[in-house]
Amino acid sequence: MKLARVEGLILFGTTFLAALQCCLQTLKLARDSGSTSTTTNSFKLQHVVDYHHSNVERIPEALGGHELSSSSTKQFHHGRSLDSAALETALKGAGLRYYMYDNPVLTQKKAKENARHSKWTWTRSWGYRYQDYVKWELAYLEALEHHPWRIVETPETADFIIIPIPINSISVAGDPKVDMRNALDALYQEELFQKYPEKHVWMTFLEYAFAPRKNVNAMSATSRTDPSKKKQKKKKNKKAAGKEKPDASGLYLSDYQRLENITTALAIDHHAWNHKVPYSVKEEQGWTCQTMQKVSWGEPITRHSWSMSLMGAATELQNSLEPLTVEAFRNKTYHFLYHSRRTPSMCNSTPHRHALLLMDENNNNTQTRDDALIRLKQPSSIGFDIEPSEWQRRFVNVQYCPCVRGDTPFTRCVFRSIRAGCVPIVVSDSLEDFAPIYKSVLRQTDYAVVVEEARFLENPAQALHEATQRMTATEELETLIHGMNLVKRMIVPNYPDSLFVEAFAHETVASQQQEYYDYR
Repeated sequence: MKLARVEGLILFGTTFLAALQCCLQTLKLARDSGSTSTTTNSFKLQHVVDYHHSNVERIPEALGGHELSSSSTKQFHHGRSLDSAALETALKGAGLRYYMYDNPVLTQKKAKENARHSKWTWTRSWGYRYQDYVKWELAYLEALEHHPWRIVETPETADFIIIPIPINSISVAGDPKVDMRNALDALYQEELFQKYPEKHVWMTFLEYAFAPRKNVNAMSATSRTDPSKKKQKKKKNKKAAGKEKPDASGLYLSDYQRLENITTALAIDHHAWNHKVPYSVKEEQGWTCQTMQKVSWGEPITRHSWSMSLMGAATELQNSLEPLTVEAFRNKTYHFLYHSRRTPSMCNSTPHRHALLLMDENNNNTQTRDDALIRLKQPSSIGFDIEPSEWQRRFVNVQYCPCVRGDTPFTRCVFRSIRAGCVPIVVSDSLEDFAPIYKSVLRQTDYAVVVEEARFLENPAQALHEATQRMTATEELETLIHGMNLVKRMIVPNYPDSLFVEAFAHETVASQQQEYYDYR
């Protein structure tokens, strides 16, 4: 009797589970069929996203939580190698759409015209590099203005919305206090901004713009333990209370608070640098200096952000935009090219900058220049600064360009080298955390050779030799050159068949919607 009851319960349970499974399947089919008419970011991006972590096979909940098997995910890397063709196909096929305001108060035509004609209003004794940043900004904004992915109607359907305020131009060739105030007030009045602030993205290369403001980690070990210094700081803060001042770009703290939910495309990845890299590592590598504290320490201002590094430097050269080939690479005259200024670098970087020049800590030669050259494969161009015209002549005719850390972990050298067809040799251990480019799809080794700082300081010539030795194999060299050619198209806006807008669009949406970028 008991056995019959048990069998009956088992039969009932089996029948119930089968019916439940059938109902769930029906609901799933109904849901899927009802959503086929809507193209969401999750489906657009699933062919592009690759976290570079083999254990991640799921698009986050922010993208709809759709699982991706390893066979259906576009894998852009096979071991250490980038699949350039697959990445290009994915970027072109993403089909993202963006809206870009054309309100003249936002676009600030006068400031941009001043910049184009080098009518600078910047009066400070520092920051002359910002004139270059302005030119980068103008080139990228122009590319975004004219791309077919830009929509002019139904802006609420856009995947993201570009704020076209030329912050670089206003800062250096306009009146930040007036022009920026007018532009921001106009932005705050835009209905789109009021409804969808999280869809907006703003681009700038200025290090101080959107720099972290809550510098809780920026204090030195001494100031954290010295009570007298803490009292001095309290008095200073109390005195400054109620006297809000704008930064050099014309933005107030209250503006940054209103812009908290936008996405920023900046030179520095503040999220990774402040939430991923421990203080002890920064201290060990010399990045606790005052210069770095001012521009990169503390809590990021915007919830989402991604780094363009100094990729605009690729727009500075005027050399041919022809793709690099293995044959052209091997026919170049010089093997290495490295020229550095004589003056010391900040943040303990002088030993790195002068290691190839065989300089001691007092800025004196320890050997003759001929001895230095003998240690490197010849012919090579090594020394202090040379005339710009001669530098550019050699630069486009060299195989390898050492790109050594300077006042900060990043350097223009990487992107100038890619543009010139010279393989960058990165000597900056913190670069990939501080200022990576398109980090959702690229690794640093896709377009550069990497040398550890310690090894470089120990024996720079030998370190460079070891790093370039594997490039004697045609397959290794071809893979790196393909990566460089692809990245060149992703960072040079006027390149034939440029991929800058496609890469910019993807990285913006990935930053806005993926947990990978949210360190808070």
